[in-house]
Amino acid sequence: MSLFFSAKSYAKNPSNIDAMMAFMEALAQEKSVDEITKILRLDFERIAGPALSRLTDLLPLDVDLLLSIALWKYHFGLDEDAHKYLDRAKDMFTGKAMQEQMRVSLGETIVNSEPAMTAWLYAGEYHRDKTKMIAFLKGRALPPESIMRPLLMLLLRSKIDAILALGNIIHRMFSSAGEISAPDA
Repeated sequence: MSLFFSAKSYAKNPSNIDAMMAFMEALAQEKSVDEITKILRLDFERIAGPALSRLTDLLPLDVDLLLSIALWKYHFGLDEDAHKYLDRAKDMFTGKAMQEQMRVSLGETIVNSEPAMTAWLYAGEYHRDKTKMIAFLKGRALPPESIMRPLLMLLLRSKIDAILALGNIIHRMFSSAGEISAPDA
């Protein structure tokens, strides 16, 4: 049975345990983000939450999706679960999620870390302050700029993505009465 058909059957008759089980099984097997996205609007209360949760399995680093499911869980009073998703989105902002995938260190310096990025930005990219640059470099073995710059740019990009996703979710909250939709692909 297709995901869309099983979701539609469950939405029409939510008290039918067989329909619910067929939907949950089809959802667990589905690997297409597009197919899961199609069912989000069928039933906000019963289908959107499980569908968004399944999408986080397929897209674990999508901040917009993490915030969408946090909002859904908060809407239904699942505050503790909502905080878990908010914490995952925060990890995207701080770079912790990136470090879980790839941690780059040289000596005691974690190159793809927020402190390294902040020092790099203030010492070289923003102010070009020699005092801050010397303090940043002092006692640190750093990789060449050709390696460091792309890592820190990725970290900066994850911050920008998190900020944009938060702005997007706030916009949704105030413009469409809390309606949750799939993240933009």
